[in-house]
Amino acid sequence: MGFSRNLLWLIFGVIPFFLIFGCGDLEPEMQDTRAVVLKMDFNQRSSSRNSSVSQAEVSSHKTHLILALPSGENLSSNYKNYYSSFAQELMNPLDNKVSLEIPLNTQMKIFAFLFKQDYTMPQLFSGVREVGYYGASQPFSIGTSTNSLSLGITLQSAGTSDDTDPDSDPGTDSGTGTDTAPAAPVISEISSGTYTTSQIFTVSGDSGATIQYSLDGGTTWLAYSAAVTLTNEGSYTITARQRSDAAGNWSVNATYITVVINQATDTTAPTVTFSPANGANGVAISDNITITFSEAVQNVDNSVLTDSNIDSHITLKLNNASGSNISFNATINTEKTVITINPTSNLTNSQAVYVAIGATLEDYTDNPITAANASFTTESSTDSTLIAHYAFEGNLNDNSSYNRHLTEAQGSQITYSDINFQNNISGQAALFNGTNTYAYTNNISNADTDNWTISFWIKPESSYISQWDSVMSTGDTNTTSGGIFQIDYSGNNQLRFNNSVANITMTLDADEWQHFVFTKWYIPNYVYLYNNKLSYYKDGEYIGNQVMVGTSWNKIKIGLNRLGDSYWKGYIDDLRIYTRALTADEVEELFESYE
Repeated sequence: MGFSRNLLWLIFGVIPFFLIFGCGDLEPEMQDTRAVVLKMDFNQRSSSRNSSVSQAEVSSHKTHLILALPSGENLSSNYKNYYSSFAQELMNPLDNKVSLEIPLNTQMKIFAFLFKQDYTMPQLFSGVREVGYYGASQPFSIGTSTNSLSLGITLQSAGTSDDTDPDSDPGTDSGTGTDTAPAAPVISEISSGTYTTSQIFTVSGDSGATIQYSLDGGTTWLAYSAAVTLTNEGSYTITARQRSDAAGNWSVNATYITVVINQATDTTAPTVTFSPANGANGVAISDNITITFSEAVQNVDNSVLTDSNIDSHITLKLNNASGSNISFNATINTEKTVITINPTSNLTNSQAVYVAIGATLEDYTDNPITAANASFTTESSTDSTLIAHYAFEGNLNDNSSYNRHLTEAQGSQITYSDINFQNNISGQAALFNGTNTYAYTNNISNADTDNWTISFWIKPESSYISQWDSVMSTGDTNTTSGGIFQIDYSGNNQLRFNNSVANITMTLDADEWQHFVFTKWYIPNYVYLYNNKLSYYKDGEYIGNQVMVGTSWNKIKIGLNRLGDSYWKGYIDDLRIYTRALTADEVEELFESYE
């Protein structure tokens, strides 16, 4: 991501050096320093009575070395004392500008050194060049909201002395007029690297020297030899130099190392939480799905997660891992801790949904997540024509809004089994043993002129007890209406809808899940025997239709025929009864929602 270079100009001087700085918008990861442009204005005049530096004298100096240093630094005419400056650069003589990187919210000073000759930066630091004028600003600090600031630099000749100059003590002279600088100090008992425990190191130098070391921008003075302990976690650049008490000179060279303290090395993988939670029921069909991590995550190749690459990590299917894909869009929050999954369209009522995320994400210390998944079931239909819905999720409850729960017959032994394949709407299905298992309700009634739809999934066992084994039946031995019927096994691998007029059969496959739908609608003004029509479907496909007499009932039985002597053997799941005839498109949609 790039950043704008629009400059916010700030006044930075009112005496011989007039400095202006500006900054650009920074990325969030780069908020510790600010790019600063300093402009020298030689037209300003110092208000100091001690300053006698003219504009002509300043202009005659061809090289201007500008440095940014912590405010604790003391001014010296020896520019090489400041090898550890935060930033140093030569002024551009064409526009009198120089650019530096200055830390935010840190007390700093600007130091300036002027040279008669024209030098490059390597030339300045490869030897000792003669300084003409030098000076330092008063301390200052800039923050992210700083919009104006002014200060100045009072220049003094390198041949003059100043009370703030630590070099005022002539110290030891080498015979050339320049004091002899001490050697660089020694940092002992530690080296650059990463450590998981506190570290103790020693900074030492020439006998009698005062030693300065800087740690993360701070400045600390030590005695001749002292131990330093690093405890807090973080990355430290340790820079050390020394100054002779007698001569006041700084060591020309520095000793520095980089140390990272990471005491609590993270070896714990992020945890994964789903919402809706695994096993949840009654989830709104319009709800989004979220995956929450206990800490920020990234791709396993250490690249950043974005809305454009998060989809590939997620699986969203109907029913289970082998089901049909559900189209969705996913987003991830700024903190990289929450993924929100938004299905392209509303989920289906009473639908099992499977969501998963692979072990393709990790935290920022390279601990990968464990692949995880969850399954939940959406809310039952708000369709008022759905008058009964038996999902057989471990019980005989009606999931419609009418609560027409089934009652298990005395002595019955219905069991429930987890089913893990694509053609099951839910996690469980009811198993009927073919001997004594069935359930019933007396709370559903139907008239001859009523329209209706019956839909269900079945998986018959390969061996049948006998003909007439019923998936469901209406009425009982005391029912006299000619409209009663049953849906049963008729032999010869066929499922049959049978009443006094209709005798409809469709192929039945043993040990396979199949979806069957029967729809009946009333046609007024037809003769009695032909004023009702029954259409039938298998696995979402229209098979045919037949005219028939009306159907009426005041009782239904699941797993038992009308006469009470033939029991269904195998699974039954997701049985639905509507008080209208579903269209062919609706039947197909119902089947496909379970695939």
